[in-house]
Amino acid sequence: MPQKMSIKEVLRTLAPIGIITASVLAGACKTRESGNAAAAPSTSQNSAPAPPQRPRSAAPHPLAGNWRSTLAVEKRTVRLPSDASTTTWSSDKGKRATGDVVLTLRVSTTGEIRGEGKGALGALTLTGKVTDKDLRATITATDPNDPLGMHGVLLGAAKGAVMEVRLRTSGHDASLVRGGEGVLERIGTP
Repeated sequence: MPQKMSIKEVLRTLAPIGIITASVLAGACKTRESGNAAAAPSTSQNSAPAPPQRPRSAAPHPLAGNWRSTLAVEKRTVRLPSDASTTTWSSDKGKRATGDVVLTLRVSTTGEIRGEGKGALGALTLTGKVTDKDLRATITATDPNDPLGMHGVLLGAAKGAVMEVRLRTSGHDASLVRGGEGVLERIGTP
């Protein structure tokens, strides 16, 4: 059975999610308590104090815009302790999932990354974030049923007008390990 709360307790609980929501709910609570079917007007006495506002940046993220790169993806070596007895990676001759991968991505005005990759690693989806200078994105296979199914990360740093990036991926069972380095260049105007 739900616990009954006073209006003040409700407002204190709801204050972090915003004054408008809390004020509307406070009016509804007052109406319900008083039995009055008409909505009670909101006054400063029955509304919670406004939560502190986050400062809004007037300027968009400096790396906002569209970016593109073609990376040469190669087989990567997995270093294991000398006493490891697996042969999984020794059977990989580096023929599958190697070659060019074209990455295109968009950095939003808030630094969010959305993008795609096509080529030697199959169809990829990129999501992530750019901080002041660092790029970090997760790479997933666009089609979860793709037998190649590469997943990994794209890491990078802004260097002047470009972003130097490193791609690291592996197959769904980690038997294929691939990587590449390159430069993302801005396409078009931000």
